[in-house]
Amino acid sequence: AFSWALSTDEVPTAARLGWSLYMFWWIRNHQPEGRRWMEPVLLRRNELPAWLRIRTIIVFGAMVYGQGDIEVLDRYCRELMELSREVGADALAEAYAHLGLGLVATHRGDLEAAREHLEEAPSLFRGIIGEDGLAAQTDTIFGTVLLLEGDHEGARRGFEEGLASGRSCGDRMSIYNALFNLAQLALARGDYDTAFRRFAEGIAPSREIGDRGSVAHILEGLGAAAGARGEAVRSARLLGASEALTESIGLRGH
Repeated sequence: AFSWALSTDEVPTAARLGWSLYMFWWIRNHQPEGRRWMEPVLLRRNELPAWLRIRTIIVFGAMVYGQGDIEVLDRYCRELMELSREVGADALAEAYAHLGLGLVATHRGDLEAAREHLEEAPSLFRGIIGEDGLAAQTDTIFGTVLLLEGDHEGARRGFEEGLASGRSCGDRMSIYNALFNLAQLALARGDYDTAFRRFAEGIAPSREIGDRGSVAHILEGLGAAAGARGEAVRSARLLGASEALTESIGLRGH
């Protein structure tokens, strides 16, 4: 369908296909494929109406972030902000732009800028139908920034808010991301039993939506927690399972 759309100049059709598929690409670790299909659409984005141009940039930004291309993400998030101003404040564009710029700032170590952007995003996402899951995700990401700043209690609150929001809207991806971060926090505090339990809770929602990348990360966390509890054989098995799964899906980051 993509090939047909691009070969017949049906660029809007290709853009809509990308918007429909982008979360599938993300969850199943198909960012390279998503990027390959969206690149020709992105190059012709000026042929699209503003609402579809915004969605094309969002999808492409998610794909490049999944591949670790932070500088490219930065550039397109700033373009989203400009587009929002052009059309008179588009909440979707601004929400994704703030989220993306927050992630960029976090990677660069500019935690103050990260906090500023990530504080803006959740309320914008919650005002958009169908984006409650990303609002919950942003709560958890904000908690990660607080953790990097050394605010463990603030981080815990952020992760708990992300978990509660995820459960409230039934978004499994935000649920297991929050659980993973709560487990990491417990691990850092030396509460290995809680860490193991929180990691384990994240396996079911990850498997339910087919996110094998997250399952691999969780297995690694379980292995670390088991090792910290002195369970050497169990730790080795879990870490081995994580490594095998990581290699089988060609995981580069999430």
